[in-house]
Amino acid sequence: MALDGTIGKRNHRNLEKTVSVLFDISNAVSHTRNLENLYRIVHNSLDRLLRVDNFLIALYETETDRFGFPYYISRRQRVSEEGIEAGTDLHLIRQVVESGSPMIFDRAAIFESISKHGGKVPDILAEIWLGAPLTVGNRIMGALVIQDYLSPEAYQPHDLNLLDSVSRHLALAIERREAEARINDQGRILEKILESSPVGIALVEARRFKWVNTEMVRMFGYAAKQDLEDKSVEIIYGATTDFEFGGRTVFQELSSTGKADYEVDMIRQDGSRFPVHVRLNSPVHDAMSW
Repeated sequence: MALDGTIGKRNHRNLEKTVSVLFDISNAVSHTRNLENLYRIVHNSLDRLLRVDNFLIALYETETDRFGFPYYISRRQRVSEEGIEAGTDLHLIRQVVESGSPMIFDRAAIFESISKHGGKVPDILAEIWLGAPLTVGNRIMGALVIQDYLSPEAYQPHDLNLLDSVSRHLALAIERREAEARINDQGRILEKILESSPVGIALVEARRFKWVNTEMVRMFGYAAKQDLEDKSVEIIYGATTDFEFGGRTVFQELSSTGKADYEVDMIRQDGSRFPVHVRLNSPVHDAMSW
């Protein structure tokens, strides 16, 4: 039979140890940037409370309607490019994901699920199987699963509460990393666009170059980006008075309109002067174009 988290014994697990494990997992979610390392930390932390010789993370891939397994530890099963080959029933994982609730299955329920869906029953079945959805808000991205092949008493229904809490921590970390990846991808696309521009473009913070495009380097006669990046913008002004004028203009116009637009003579690396039309537009970092 399949049970939900509302059925079962009173949790007699050491409360202090449980809190310590959840704190360690929460701390790892906040500070571990690499997901594979985070999965390992979560696995090892959970092992302090439960027997987790068989532990997997399944992520649902919407485009293919399949599951990927970024982290998988098992003494009984194998995973191929086609998914789980034996043992854990993919239908159990799908049930967890579709229900959006943690679930527990004993050996008989596992057998029933595999048989019901026309699957091949493996020679060895787990005695007990637990799964919790990886949930953030209304989004369910996969499942966290543990199972034991030795004892049907290895887990109890109240262990679903712990697994559900851990899975929510993990889901939050996965969503954050996905968001960071999207931002990084967008940043790379934007940088390519700015790099291909025939206009000199720079990001300036506190009147220092933080980034410049290739045209900016060429325009001012420098050999490489590092010749300008992290340098004061004063190096491109022909005179201190021009530098001060630019500073006043930028401050006044950005303060009032969020934009600045002016013309001034600037200087190349070889000392030659040339007229430049400067435009700035940014509420936080001064984005400059010439």
